[in-house]
Amino acid sequence: MTRQVREQRKPIRYPGRQKLRLGPSGLRVELDPEDRDLGSQSWYLHSKGYVFRRTRGMKNGRLVYTGTVWLHREVARRICEARGLAMPGRVTFLNGARLDCRRENLVISRKAHNGR
Repeated sequence: MTRQVREQRKPIRYPGRQKLRLGPSGLRVELDPEDRDLGSQSWYLHSKGYVFRRTRGMKNGRLVYTGTVWLHREVARRICEARGLAMPGRVTFLNGARLDCRRENLVISRKAHNGR
Protein backbone atom coordinates (compact mmCIF):
# COMPACT_ATOMS: atom_id res chain seq x y z
CA MET A 1 0.00 0.00 0.00
CA THR A 2 1.45 3.33 -0.98
CA ARG A 3 1.83 6.22 1.41
CA GLN A 4 -0.69 8.32 -0.52
CA VAL A 5 -3.38 5.64 -0.21
CA ARG A 6 -2.68 5.24 3.53
CA GLU A 7 -3.07 8.99 4.09
CA GLN A 8 -6.45 8.96 2.32
CA ARG A 9 -7.72 6.23 4.65
CA LYS A 10 -7.06 8.19 7.85
CA PRO A 11 -10.23 8.84 9.88
CA ILE A 12 -11.75 12.29 9.94
CA ARG A 13 -11.06 14.04 13.26
CA TYR A 14 -13.85 15.98 14.94
CA PRO A 15 -12.81 18.50 17.61
CA GLY A 16 -13.93 17.49 21.09
CA ARG A 17 -14.85 13.91 20.16
CA GLN A 18 -13.07 10.64 20.04
CA LYS A 19 -13.82 7.81 17.66
CA LEU A 20 -13.24 4.45 19.33
CA ARG A 21 -12.42 1.62 16.93
CA LEU A 22 -14.18 -1.70 17.49
CA GLY A 23 -12.08 -4.85 17.17
CA PRO A 24 -11.81 -6.42 13.72
CA SER A 25 -15.06 -4.89 12.43
CA GLY A 26 -13.42 -1.47 11.98
CA LEU A 27 -16.58 0.39 13.04
CA ARG A 28 -16.13 3.51 15.13
CA VAL A 29 -17.97 4.66 18.24
CA GLU A 30 -18.31 8.31 19.19
CA LEU A 31 -17.25 9.31 22.71
CA ASP A 32 -16.79 12.56 24.58
CA PRO A 33 -13.31 13.67 25.70
CA GLU A 34 -14.16 12.82 29.33
CA ASP A 35 -14.46 9.17 28.36
CA ARG A 36 -11.25 8.81 26.34
CA ASP A 37 -9.74 6.39 28.83
CA LEU A 38 -12.36 3.82 27.79
CA GLY A 39 -10.54 3.58 24.48
CA SER A 40 -7.66 1.74 26.15
CA GLN A 41 -9.85 -1.36 26.54
CA SER A 42 -11.00 -3.80 23.85
CA TRP A 43 -14.61 -3.23 22.81
CA TYR A 44 -16.72 -5.32 20.44
CA LEU A 45 -19.99 -4.99 18.57
CA HIS A 46 -22.87 -7.16 19.82
CA SER A 47 -25.24 -8.73 17.29
CA LYS A 48 -27.96 -6.30 18.47
CA GLY A 49 -25.80 -3.26 17.74
CA TYR A 50 -24.59 -2.41 21.25
CA VAL A 51 -20.92 -2.00 22.14
CA PHE A 52 -19.60 -4.27 24.91
CA ARG A 53 -16.55 -5.81 26.51
CA ARG A 54 -16.09 -8.89 28.66
CA THR A 55 -14.67 -8.90 32.17
CA ARG A 56 -12.52 -11.77 33.34
CA GLY A 57 -11.77 -13.25 36.72
CA MET A 58 -10.50 -16.40 38.39
CA LYS A 59 -12.78 -19.35 39.10
CA ASN A 60 -11.39 -22.64 40.42
CA GLY A 61 -7.89 -21.53 39.45
CA ARG A 62 -8.87 -20.77 35.84
CA LEU A 63 -9.34 -17.48 34.03
CA VAL A 64 -12.98 -17.24 32.91
CA TYR A 65 -15.37 -14.57 31.65
CA THR A 66 -17.30 -13.16 34.60
CA GLY A 67 -19.55 -10.57 33.00
CA THR A 68 -20.38 -8.11 30.26
CA VAL A 69 -19.91 -4.32 30.39
CA TRP A 70 -22.03 -2.26 27.99
CA LEU A 71 -20.35 0.95 26.83
CA HIS A 72 -23.46 3.15 27.00
CA ARG A 73 -24.16 1.99 30.57
CA GLU A 74 -20.53 2.60 31.56
CA VAL A 75 -20.77 6.20 30.32
CA ALA A 76 -24.13 6.59 32.11
CA ARG A 77 -22.59 5.26 35.34
CA ARG A 78 -19.87 7.91 35.11
CA ILE A 79 -22.46 10.64 34.58
CA CYS A 80 -24.44 9.48 37.62
CA GLU A 81 -21.33 9.26 39.80
CA ALA A 82 -20.34 12.81 38.85
CA ARG A 83 -23.80 14.09 39.79
CA GLY A 84 -24.11 11.98 42.95
CA LEU A 85 -27.08 9.98 41.64
CA ALA A 86 -27.91 6.30 41.85
CA MET A 87 -27.21 4.05 38.86
CA PRO A 88 -29.99 4.43 36.29
CA GLY A 89 -32.47 1.70 35.49
CA ARG A 90 -32.51 2.37 31.77
CA VAL A 91 -30.23 4.13 29.30
CA THR A 92 -31.50 4.93 25.81
CA PHE A 93 -30.09 6.76 22.82
CA LEU A 94 -31.60 10.10 21.87
CA ASN A 95 -30.90 9.73 18.15
CA GLY A 96 -31.27 5.92 18.10
CA ALA A 97 -27.66 5.35 16.98
CA ARG A 98 -26.15 2.72 19.27
CA LEU A 99 -22.63 3.61 18.17
CA ASP A 100 -23.07 7.21 19.37
CA CYS A 101 -22.18 7.04 23.08
CA ARG A 102 -21.63 10.74 23.61
CA ARG A 103 -23.04 12.05 26.88
CA GLU A 104 -25.43 14.42 25.10
CA ASN A 105 -26.94 11.48 23.21
CA LEU A 106 -27.73 9.31 26.24
CA VAL A 107 -31.07 9.53 28.02
CA ILE A 108 -30.84 8.26 31.60
CA SER A 109 -34.09 7.35 33.34
CA ARG A 110 -35.66 5.04 35.85
CA LYS A 111 -37.52 2.04 34.45
CA ALA A 112 -40.86 3.32 35.70
CA HIS A 113 -40.58 6.64 33.83
CA ASN A 114 -39.16 5.46 30.54
CA GLY A 115 -42.42 4.27 28.99
CA ARG A 116 -44.37 7.44 29.76
